[in-house]
Amino acid sequence: PLTQGLFSVGGGIVIYTEVEDILSHFNVFAVAQLTDDEENKNVISGILEECITSGSDYTEAVLPTRFLTNRGMAKYVTIQKTIALLYRRYGHEEAANATEKSLNSAIKDFIDSSKESGRTKYVYDVKSHSEQSLFTDSEWRASMSERPY
Repeated sequence: PLTQGLFSVGGGIVIYTEVEDILSHFNVFAVAQLTDDEENKNVISGILEECITSGSDYTEAVLPTRFLTNRGMAKYVTIQKTIALLYRRYGHEEAANATEKSLNSAIKDFIDSSKESGRTKYVYDVKSHSEQSLFTDSEWRASMSERPY
């Protein structure tokens, strides 16, 4: 499981937040609804950890390097992206889009308010993430029913 702080896991991936941060920032019942496909009202930590890892990847892709050392900023971006991924995972596109729009605005504000903002411009050109669905809803649900957790 994920542990506290900024750290690397296999392959040099840096994780900027942890499960407890998501649960304290976002309603635990909402997280349970968005992770538990069997509707047992449990938080499925494996699914949440996958979303956190993807959120951390996103953070590294969009934030300039100098902002990655600011733990609070990197953590905020990762938490917001993780929440958007949870919404999107369960098909709540409107909520995911609203969360991502707010996140994009916050990232732009972070960079614009930086003392060095003249050297770095925010360009929302994510190279390793796509907001397009990879699967149809029925394909996704079928693949999830085959998972061991």
